[in-house]
Parts: sequence; structure tokens; C-alpha cells
Amino acid sequence: MQRPLRVVICDDDPAFCNLVRRVLRDHVDVLGTAASADEVVPLLNDQQPDVLLLDLQLGTQMVLEVLPQLLIASPHTMVAALSGLDAGTWEDQVLLAGAFVYYEKTSVLELPALLEKDVTLFESALQGEDVLAPSALGRRDGGVGSPGAGPAPT
Repeated sequence: MQRPLRVVICDDDPAFCNLVRRVLRDHVDVLGTAASADEVVPLLNDQQPDVLLLDLQLGTQMVLEVLPQLLIASPHTMVAALSGLDAGTWEDQVLLAGAFVYYEKTSVLELPALLEKDVTLFESALQGEDVLAPSALGRRDGGVGSPGAGPAPT
């Protein structure tokens, strides 16, 4: 039997962290939560999780500024941005900064399925394959209604 994914959640909203924990509890091993980039770095160093679910805006700080530091702290961790900010505005910037995928917070109930697919692709990417996470592909194709897909660009 394959071990469950090991996940760290970084979001400054405790209620949202608890919601994500409840959604994921039967599917992954949540190693911990953090409310800031300063709190998550030691967690990444210590735990080396498979996935970091990372809110883009932590208080007044945009994590695009610290994303390189997070990737250095845990280079084999898939960073999945999880944000309520508009994907059309932020997704490309987040992916270019080093996140593997961008999930909208409205897709929180779909997280177990999204993570399972995307971590498999992330592991392929670590081995040198050229991949694109299907959650991002749904939006790029205008896949309204697809898992993780947001509104079609206007």
C-alpha cells in the first residue's frame, strides 16, 4: 500500500485551515499548519512534505516574494498555491515564481482528487518530464466546470 501524501498548509485564516484539514483528513497526512511564511520555513525544513498548500496572501505579505526561499527549504515539495485571488491575474505569476499549480479556494472540496493527480505529475516533472498540471490546463482551455477550473477568461 502506498503511503498517504504528506501535506503542510500555510494560510493566515485559521477557519480556512481547519476546513482544508477536514476535507483532507481521510486522504492525506497533514503534518502541520502555518499562518505565515516565517512559520512555514522551519516546518518545510523539518518535515519535507510532499505538498505545500500555500495561500498567496498572508496578511499583508504576498508570497511571491518568499516563494524562492520556500522552494530552497524543501526542493522536492510540490507547492500548490491555494488562493481566493483571481486566477486570471495571479496564476501565471505564481507558476513562473515556482509553484507547480494554482488552485482556487472555491475548489477546496475537490482537493483530494486534484492533489492525487497533480502530485503524480509533479513527481514526473522532478524526473525531467515536461508536464502541466490538469487543474491549470482546465482554465487554459476555458474548461468551465472542469475540476479546479474557474471562469473562462474574458
